[in-house]
Formats: sequence, structure tokens, C-alpha cells
Amino acid sequence: MRVRRLCGVLLCGALVLAAAGSRGPGRVAVPEEGPPGTVTVYGRAGAFGSLGTTVPSGQTASTRAVPGWGFPPGVMAGRVIGAGDGTLVVAGVTQSWEGRSRSAQTVLTTFDPVARRSTTVRVPTTTGETSVRTPAGALAGGSVRGLVALGGPDDAVAFTVRRSVADPGPAAERTWPVLGVLTRDGPQWTVRPENVRSAAGIDALDPGTCADGSCAAFGDLAALPASGRLVAAVADPPGLRVMRVERQPGSGDYVVRMGAHYPFPRMEGLRVAPREVHADPTGVEGDERFVVGLDVTAPDGTPRAPVLQAFTLSGEGIRPTTPPLIPGTRSDKKELPFVGYGALRYDRDGNLWAARHSNLNGGSLALYFPGGNLAACRPDGRPAGDYRTRGADGAQTWGVACRPDFDLVQANRLVGMTGLIPDPDTGVMVALTLTGTLMSVRVSGHGPGMTFRMGTPVDLGRVLLPQPTPLTGDSWPGVVAAGHTLWIAAYQGDGSRDEVTGDQYLYAVRLSDLFDPPPVPLSGLPGQETVVQLERTRTGTTRLRAGVDATVDVDPDAYFGHCAPWPAETGCGYDGVPGNDFILIDDTGFGHQGGPIEIPVHVAVAGRYRVVYRVWTFENVPNAAVRLEVAGSTVVTPVNTNGLWRIVAVPGTVDLPAGPQVLRLSAPSPARRGWGMSWIGFQRA
Repeated sequence: MRVRRLCGVLLCGALVLAAAGSRGPGRVAVPEEGPPGTVTVYGRAGAFGSLGTTVPSGQTASTRAVPGWGFPPGVMAGRVIGAGDGTLVVAGVTQSWEGRSRSAQTVLTTFDPVARRSTTVRVPTTTGETSVRTPAGALAGGSVRGLVALGGPDDAVAFTVRRSVADPGPAAERTWPVLGVLTRDGPQWTVRPENVRSAAGIDALDPGTCADGSCAAFGDLAALPASGRLVAAVADPPGLRVMRVERQPGSGDYVVRMGAHYPFPRMEGLRVAPREVHADPTGVEGDERFVVGLDVTAPDGTPRAPVLQAFTLSGEGIRPTTPPLIPGTRSDKKELPFVGYGALRYDRDGNLWAARHSNLNGGSLALYFPGGNLAACRPDGRPAGDYRTRGADGAQTWGVACRPDFDLVQANRLVGMTGLIPDPDTGVMVALTLTGTLMSVRVSGHGPGMTFRMGTPVDLGRVLLPQPTPLTGDSWPGVVAAGHTLWIAAYQGDGSRDEVTGDQYLYAVRLSDLFDPPPVPLSGLPGQETVVQLERTRTGTTRLRAGVDATVDVDPDAYFGHCAPWPAETGCGYDGVPGNDFILIDDTGFGHQGGPIEIPVHVAVAGRYRVVYRVWTFENVPNAAVRLEVAGSTVVTPVNTNGLWRIVAVPGTVDLPAGPQVLRLSAPSPARRGWGMSWIGFQRA
């Protein structure tokens, strides 16, 4: 929902965004230019395009210019984590294209949200060089893929580097970084050559460790909570590697000790590669559990259904506790008979969340609780490559179906998810989609007695930022830091040319506003219309029902679908403002089922207000009506639109006293439900 300046000045409530982290050495808070919003975007001055005081989904927005903000040419912003002192660490990703790097540098960026200070940290080779090229002179900077906070007196962060050149030669094997540690020395962050390891350097620790080339292909990292050991995903040959990265007492040097290894199977007709790895925070010494997301492709690179597989680390090494798993949801695509699992994450209670994935499409968000259905999905002794499921047309998918305990159906109307980010203090899980939208849910209770509350959906407004051609943009999953603030990075890049500079951004989202949205201020100026988007509802309750693919489906009382701003005049969100928002509908695609939803507003001036709805009904729903209750008044409005999006006026006017009020929308009876709605307009008469 959004307050738009349709006829005059935009009025917007002031929100307070807590800065991430405490004040460390040399950290001085900078004065704000204006009130922060529910969504605050950090970046280069002058790079915020048409993003104003609201994002497309209506939450308040603000922008913050960061002095010196930027990444080296050819490098994009990647994953975000928080260091021990509250500093944010952003991975640098090379703008590669067809296996070719577009930068000579490998970098990390640190960002102090309190001082609003950004620093680019160049990752050196073991000999101290910060710019690398192949013997033929081609750019050869790598991409930081894994990031894990180690903590300690220097707030260390371990990271992995995927090099961009398949066979760089023996000199590169000896010097190019594949693993390193970022440390803080007072206010300065640095990666010392002494804390960088090359593939040859790791192999020297335990001869033969890297004989297969796996040390040059480290990807994602996860820290096991009890032992502090790290688990690294290895892309080629596909596998997992356990290691210890520890600080030497009395010095700033770090030592690396390699541990257990687990190879993934080589299968005829399929290739697998671990994409992400996440630790269960409830794991204990001797049973430290983690989950791995695996991408699956045909030999020609055609995607197949991705899978998840759970493991434990004990004295016996790495042991799988499940086969490769898919949700069992069928797809309508011949080459992909089953939907797979994409983004994964454990929450603070050890519940495993898994997002359905089928190319760019998503699906219900699955949840497995400890001791539930996942406990029954155990390996049966077959070789790992023999776990296959056959579709109706005979096409095979690697993996076996494991029925989720819960499916959150709100995710059905969103595109594929790129990341899941937990808030360990509140039980909130946030899902980030390919299009830069957020879905959030707060969990209470345990096991089959769990309850769920939805947060308001958010469109971060990426389309409102500059979109220079041919640069492309996307978002990376991040972290929930101090003040229950979600941080994620958005990038622009051009992999077709060397050393192109694109704008990079950090988004800060105040999660508390998604579950307790501030009132929408209604303008009291006669003739000025305030648009109240339905995403600003405080109705986050859900209903539990017998599941389709899961044991239980979780259905929000306020269910939202995407609303595109086209086609002109008839599209649900067409309003002259760029960007998408959402519409209140039903999970089946039908209109809202009629239950009441509530939206807080603040009336600046008491008076009589004209009210309109941006609303839609199917042609076969002739009796639909909206009941509005506010400030003791009730008015019912027929809203038959014959299959088109229209603006329907409420008869007469509605008296609104000054101060905080609550709008309550519902269908007057079950026979009059089935409408979809984008927003409500208020104009003082």
C-alpha cells in the first residue's frame, strides 16, 4: 500500500529505523537528511532514480547517500552478513560472462550503518598482489561466495573465493586466494596475505587434499554451532569439505585445518553441484546437522529439479540423514516433471524451511519440524545416485518425495525465491524473491502445534532505481542485524564487457513494521486524494487446513497476489506510478473470500470523506459487495466490474473523526464475496 501524491503534497508518517550494531572504535553517528522509512536504500549519491518516499507496495521509503560508496569496475555487490561489531560485510562478485572475469580484483566491502562509512577491502594473493591476470593478460578477479562470521577479538569473517578461470596455471595455484579471513584492526578492516590460502597452500597442509582440484571450487560456507567447524560446498568435483579456521593465540594469524570430505555421486545423464549449505543452530557436539541445496542439470546444462539433502557431522565424519529430497509437487513441464527445492534455511528452533523452485517459478514454502515427516525420510541403503522418481510421462527426476509438515500457500503467487533469512530473536523468516519482493512470516510454538502470522508483503522498488541498458540487476540474500533490521544487497552488472561500473545498493527493512504497520496518514486537504494500499493491513492471521502436498496448508486470511501496472487503464495497478504492488485475492486466484481485514489510518482533519475502491470481479460474480466499517459507520457498496479493474465509488460520504482509526473491510455475506482489491482512495469533501 502506498500514500501517493495524486493531487498535492504527500503526507507520510515518520518511522524510526534502528541502526545496526553498537558503536565500535571511531564510530560516530551521522545526521539524517530526513525520517527513515520502513525501507531505507543506501547507495551512491544521485543513483536512486525515481524512488521517492514510498516503495511500490506502499511502505514508506527513504534514501541515504554513502560517501565513497562503490565497487571496483567489473564487480557487483553480493551476499551480506554481519560481523561481530555490527559492521556489514558485502561479498564482491565479478561480472563474469561465459566463464570469463570482467575484473582483475577480488574484493569485500564493509559498511558501518552508524557512521555510514563504506570501505572496499581488496583480497590479496599470498604474495600480496591485489590485481591478477592470466599469463595471457586476461582479467582474472574472483568472486567471494561464502561468508561466515568467526567473531573473536578482531571480529573475523572467513570467506571463500571462486576463481573465474578454469585452468590458470601452476603459478596461480600457488598464489591465487581460495580461502581467507577478513579482520578488524581498530577501525580498519583488512585481509592480510598471511591470512589468505591458495589451493596449493591448502594441499600442503595435508598432501592430496586438493589433488582433484576441489580446493579451487569452494562455494558457500556454514558454521556449525557447537564445534565452530566450517562446512564448505565444493562445486567441482561436487562435494562437501569440513575445516577449522582458528586464530593463533597472541597474533593476528589464522591457521586452517582440513577435515572430513563427502563426495556427491557422479550419475549418467545428470550433474549435481551444491549451491548452498546451512547449519541447524540447535545442533550439538557429535550431532551437528546441516542441509545442502543441490542444483541438478542435464549434461547440456538444461536445468532439472533441484534437491535438498540433510547431513550430520559426528566422529564418524559426514553422514547423510536423508536421501536427496524433492517436495513431490508435480510440474506441468515435460522436461521438469516435478518441482524441486531452491532456497533453504533453518530457523532458531531447528525447523527446516525450503522454497519450491521450477526455473523462475516458485510455489508453496515448505516447512519440516524436528521429529516430523523429515524424520521418516531416511536413506534406505541404495547408492546415492539410485534415488530417482519417475514422472507420468516416464521422465526421471533425481531425488525422492518427502511430504512437508506445513506448506505456506502465500508463496504460490510469488516467483521463485533466491534466499530465506531468519531473525533468530523473533522467530521471523523472510523470503526474498527473484523480483525483489519480500514475504515474511512469524512462527510461534513447536511441532504440530505451531502457529503462523504473516507480515505485509513488500515490493522493494528495484524497478524505480535507474535501469541503464544493458546492465542487469538482481538481489542477494542477507542478514537480520540489530534493531530487527533486514539487510540485503541489490546489484547491477554487465558481464559482456570488461570493467563496467554499475550501481550497487544496500536495502534496510524494518521488520517490525511488517507485522505492526504504522497508520497510513489521510490528507485533510480538500480535493487531495490519499491512496491506501491493502498491503498495509495489520491482519496477519492464518487458517490451517488439510494439505494438498503437505500435511497441513497454512492460508492467510489476507492473501495477496502480484499486481502489474499494465495493461494501461485496465491493469490492476495502473495508476501512473512505476512499479508493482499487490492485490487482495484468494490463493486459488478467485477473489477475496470475505473475511474481515483491518488497516490502520490516521485522520489529520475530521470531516466527510469520499471513498473509492480499485476493485475487480469475475464476470460470473454479479452480486459482489464490499462492506466498510470505520469510526462507528458501516457502508455496503456493490462492486460488480464484469471482469475488469475499475474504480468504484462508495455512495455518499463517510464521516471520519480526527485521530487514529481502523478501516475494516469484508464481504457483507458469503454470497457477496469474490472481489479482488488493490487500494482504497480517500478525499475530504
